[in-house]
Amino acid sequence: MNKKAGIFIVLLVVATIALPVSVASATKPETKTLTGTFVTPFDPSKVTIITAGDSGNGAWKFRDAPVIWSGDMSAGSGVYNGNWLTKGGPLNLGGETVLTTGTYVLTYVIIDGIGTGDLTLGQNGGHLFVKSGSGDLSSIRGTGTITAGAVMFTYSYELEIQINP
Repeated sequence: MNKKAGIFIVLLVVATIALPVSVASATKPETKTLTGTFVTPFDPSKVTIITAGDSGNGAWKFRDAPVIWSGDMSAGSGVYNGNWLTKGGPLNLGGETVLTTGTYVLTYVIIDGIGTGDLTLGQNGGHLFVKSGSGDLSSIRGTGTITAGAVMFTYSYELEIQINP
């Protein structure tokens, strides 16, 4: 056997043994459940409401509406941009929200044990999901839920995040 073929076989055997070991030793991403509340203080200059005649139905367009997050995830500042469809009259007089979609853009978010950065969250109905992050939060992914509180524009959140190495 020539010397080059012998070296090739030795390298092939080492690679065959090392590859499964390196794959098996890859670290699993850490997961964490974040809970808390957020409030969207009603600012009429940030909301356009379009009513559908006398039906009581309407479309709400939020543009750069302020949001305040607290709990396991707090933000220095944040805004909400989204669209709601409502039916049955004003929300505070028994009407109901039937469709909501939007984006929360949060700056200087602090998540204990993980760090700080900016975070963009998407919302579709009662579902919440991480769209992107920066700084210590750039590798975060996750999904969760939003639940409306007893007071209008007050919500609780639960977000299961995955911190990718």
